[in-house]
Amino acid sequence: MNDPIKNFKPKRPKVTGITTINHQLRVEMGLGCMEYVFMKAISKMVGKKVPVTDMELWKNTGLTREEQNLCLEMLIRKGYIYPEAKKDGQPHISTRYYDFFKSYENEFENEFWRDEKFQVCWRGSKQVALKKYCELRQDYKKDYLIQQRDYYFQYLEILKKTQKFDRAKMECTRFLGPQKDFEQDWKRYIEEEENAYKQKQAARRETGVPAAASVVTKAERLRKYED
Repeated sequence: MNDPIKNFKPKRPKVTGITTINHQLRVEMGLGCMEYVFMKAISKMVGKKVPVTDMELWKNTGLTREEQNLCLEMLIRKGYIYPEAKKDGQPHISTRYYDFFKSYENEFENEFWRDEKFQVCWRGSKQVALKKYCELRQDYKKDYLIQQRDYYFQYLEILKKTQKFDRAKMECTRFLGPQKDFEQDWKRYIEEEENAYKQKQAARRETGVPAAASVVTKAERLRKYED
């Protein structure tokens, strides 16, 4: 007679992690793809104070115990992790790893937080925004983040002209936050706003009377009036 308890075999938990590989950074660090994914998973777990275990690493990376051991050995050889763990049992990440991200702090301070062209600064906590920026720079290029910021600021300027509405800037922590406002198509929003404004101006010239207010969608209202 089969005993369902004795014959029960636990299944591996699902792999739920997603890792974006910044190959330029990976090459600069001298890491293979598997090593980079493993290193990034460990640094993220240590940063969030999540116990680094074989099972947690499996769920985050899909790497087997054998692959994890291989990656750990190579990262120790390459100087990214110290051989001995910390007192709390967590992997001891070396300063060499964190040194790769010091340049991101300078970028944030000198190029992202302040913008000479628009003479504006971000709102919100600078320290929290800096942390988010450094995390994002592991996955996104500097030029992309700065370009998206510029498009966002341009969009605010366009609203002043077309809607006579001086909308407050969102906080930098939100722009860089998990909802990924930095990925919104701000360039398209600018073009849409400019085109709508030109159409209103043309209608006003043809009829000699002010054009009727345009109908906006809920998404457009949220984008224009909510922070």
